[in-house]
Amino acid sequence: MVIAECITGLSAVLVTSPQGVAVADVLRQVTFCRKTSIKILGIIETMSGFVCPNCSDCSLIFSKGGGEKLAQHCQVPFLGAVPIDPKLAESLDKGCISTHLSSYQTYCDIAKTLHTEIPATKMDVG
Repeated sequence: MVIAECITGLSAVLVTSPQGVAVADVLRQVTFCRKTSIKILGIIETMSGFVCPNCSDCSLIFSKGGGEKLAQHCQVPFLGAVPIDPKLAESLDKGCISTHLSSYQTYCDIAKTLHTEIPATKMDVG
C-alpha cells in the first residue's frame, strides 16, 4: 500500500466474475483504491455467460449481474459484461478478429469508454 500512496495519478480498472466470492474480493479492491486515492475507471464483469459455439446462444453457467450491482453499490462506472466466447478466443488465437461477434463489440465498447476516460500523456523516452 505504501508504494501506491507514493505514486500520483494512478487509475484502475477492476475486473470481477459474477459470483459472490469474486465480487467480495473486488469490493476489497475498491476499498484499497479509495484509501490510496487511486481513481477507479470502472468495473468489468467477465464470465457473465457462455456463448455456444454452435448456435451463439448465451447461457448463464455461473450467474450474471454481480459486477453491475457492485458498480452501482460503489458508485463507479460499470464498463460492461463479457461472456466466455470460444469463437472469439479461437479467432484471436489465429491472429484474426471476428468483428461480427457480439462479445467482440462488447470489448470495443469497453475500450472506447476507457479511451475517453484516460487522459493522453506524453512519455519521455530516454
